Parts: sequence; structure tokens; C-alpha cells
Amino acid sequence: TLPHPTLPRMAASCPKSLRATLLLLCFAKVSAVEVQAASQSSSDTVKISIFYETLCPACLEYFQTDVKELLDKPGIGKLVDLELVPYGNANTKHSVVFCQHGEKECSFNMLHACAIQALSEETVLSWVQCAMVEGVHAKSADGILDACSDKSGGKEDKIRRCWGKGKSKEAADLHLAAGEKTMKAGQQYTPYVLVNGRHSEAAEKGLLAAICGSVQ
Repeated sequence: TLPHPTLPRMAASCPKSLRATLLLLCFAKVSAVEVQAASQSSSDTVKISIFYETLCPACLEYFQTDVKELLDKPGIGKLVDLELVPYGNANTKHSVVFCQHGEKECSFNMLHACAIQALSEETVLSWVQCAMVEGVHAKSADGILDACSDKSGGKEDKIRRCWGKGKSKEAADLHLAAGEKTMKAGQQYTPYVLVNGRHSEAAEKGLLAAICGSVQ
């Protein structure tokens, strides 16, 4: 396959405090205490937007590799303003969403949208990663909720009520809103990633490397 283009350098637009902190966390060997202190010292963030669909094999691989790597890197998560948008290659006609992988995917997308709305920044990424993996074999979203209950931060019932078996107005509205964001971003495939509002093929190939590369 052809190599992905490199991520445009963004150092000029990256605040100095954020650059210094990311350089420390990405490239230096520091203790857990130093990592926590460094991440707390900066109020700046890198904006990452991930546009995906819940039954997409490439999206599953991305969450199992690149997103997991981000989760496993101490301190980095606190410096990332993460936006997760579950819609993907769906289409909306007359306020009805038709998903690429059928009604089951639409139901799962709505479940994800409800979880993204309900969960804190500290728990949402772990829950979504769990839900992507469990969604491969789950017969319904109830199975995902049960399997990922330990990742829900006590918000499982709130997510379940929002989802409403995939029939609630709240879940449908969240799904439509995700579609509007997806269209606005100009998404062409899934997963589709923006870094600081700009499409980044480099981040689709290596998310953590692209985040760290933005400060070089």
C-alpha cells in the first residue's frame, strides 16, 4: 500500500506549555509521579475527533490498537480533548438513519452515542473500546451493556434508559446529531480522524505517534 502522508507540523499553533508537557510524556522516561505532575501542569489540549461505526472491522482494529495505545500511555489522556462520533458510513433520509451494516449497527451506534453523552472523560474511552470488542459477538446492545458494566462508572442504567432498546427519541436525536457532525467533517471512510480540526491520515495510521509528532 502507498505510505500515508505525514501529519502537518502544528508546533506553531500548539501552546508552549502543551508542547513541553507532550514532549516530556511522549519521549522522556519519567516516573508515574512525574507523569501526573506534568499532565496536571498544562491546561492546554490536543483536539482529537474519531468518526467511526460500531460494526466496522477497521474501526474495531483501530480501537484495539491505536486507541488502546493511547489508553496505556500514562498522562496523555489528560492532554487530549477527545471527541467520539458513532455514525460512520450511514445515511440519513427524512430524519431516519440507515447504517452501512444494518439495523443492528444503528442500534449499537445509538448505544455508543448515549454512553458518550453519559460518561465522564475518564471512563468513556475505556467503555467504547470494550463495547467495540464485545459488539463483534453480541446479539444485542443489552449484551454490550452487561459485558462492559464495569467500565460504565455506575452510569449503566442511565445509558440503558437513553438507548431505550434503540427506540428512544433521545438516542435517535443523538444519532442524527452524530450524522450532522460526520457530514460537516467531510468524512470519506471509517475510521476517520481529525487532529485539531484537520483531517489526519497520519493519526489514522498511528494515533499516539501523530499526537506526539504534533509537537516536534
